[in-house]
Amino acid sequence: DLIQARLRDLSDDDKDLLDVASCCGFRFDPSVLATVADAPLIPTLKRLARIESKHRLIRSAGMGFVFDHHQVQESLYAALPGMLRQAYHAAIGEVLAARASEAKASDGALAVEICEHFLEGGRGADALNHLDAALDHLQAGYLMDQMAALAGRALDAPDLLTGGKRVRIQLRMNDALQVLGRRDAQAKLLDDAGNAMQEVDDDALRARVRSARAALFSRTAKYDEALAESEAALELATRAADPKQQAGAHGGIGLALTHLGRYDDAASHLERSLSISRESGALEQEGHLAGTLGVLYWRQGRNEEALEQESRAIELARRIGNRRNAAAAVGCVGLIYMAQGRNDEARVESERALEVFREIGDRPGEAAELGNIAITYLSSGRLAEALDRFRRGHAMSAELGMARDEAINL
Repeated sequence: DLIQARLRDLSDDDKDLLDVASCCGFRFDPSVLATVADAPLIPTLKRLARIESKHRLIRSAGMGFVFDHHQVQESLYAALPGMLRQAYHAAIGEVLAARASEAKASDGALAVEICEHFLEGGRGADALNHLDAALDHLQAGYLMDQMAALAGRALDAPDLLTGGKRVRIQLRMNDALQVLGRRDAQAKLLDDAGNAMQEVDDDALRARVRSARAALFSRTAKYDEALAESEAALELATRAADPKQQAGAHGGIGLALTHLGRYDDAASHLERSLSISRESGALEQEGHLAGTLGVLYWRQGRNEEALEQESRAIELARRIGNRRNAAAAVGCVGLIYMAQGRNDEARVESERALEVFREIGDRPGEAAELGNIAITYLSSGRLAEALDRFRRGHAMSAELGMARDEAINL
């Protein structure tokens, strides 16, 4: 009520200007505001300065402005008629898209803004031109909540995404949900993707969906189902002559067989997958598969070979800036050190991995490392610290549906 009382003191022209600003967001660029309002920049800046000094609804911040409080922006935004709000968003999207075109350089953060405004503005087809760049930017920054939300909004837009295009965005959204540990949402999304693929003649894309389902089954300790999905993915990838998907499918088979205790068969598939990814120059995939092979060698007691593979995984992940894969490999080094009786060194590695997983919001990785750290405390006789980490790891694993980790912690 206090905010509404302050807003009633505005002139109609000032209120119209702040209405547009509320669609820009809590922080807004006055040059964008001026263009959308079809007003010269300097008079617009003077008007904003007067609003700031007289009404205290906004304040300058660097080269832009922010609202005095989030509820000021929210109150203005909520009071706008739906059609007018949509029109403002569409106009803001046009201004930002023109800037992106003039810059002739990729700007992921700008692509995110463009997509959000065009989707809010009912201009989904225009948003699609920037969607991949936006999702790439969010994924690279480990902004997985925002990535999942943006992909979800594009998928929810009526008649915007169909067929193969829809499945590709569903797979991007699945990448985010996997890091966030939202297993139920993943399962529903991948079921929908599988149904959509029935109308799409693209074996390589079918293989990607099958491999994504296999990864989910592995995470939730359904190893027979993971094996079946990976074998189906390999058949599709082979038919499509797609080396990257073939390597991924071999890797999925190897991971499932590792969990099922069929180590010799697992080694054959994992070594094959690593060879294919190396030949095709897929560094990110090669690093991930090297880490998976290292886990198999660790289980077989081949600790020196396991360390060699994890070191390679860390090197490749750091070379391309993949903090998640690097942290996973560092955590595996901790497991190998534990097997060698080097508990203090193991805990250092696991703590390093845990810190990165927390920074990037990888909750499954965090849950797994809590259990690993607990084991190092247990082996060192530090029982209270071990019990604390086991309980925390157990609670998080149960929440995320990670049955194997839940059982280990229990």
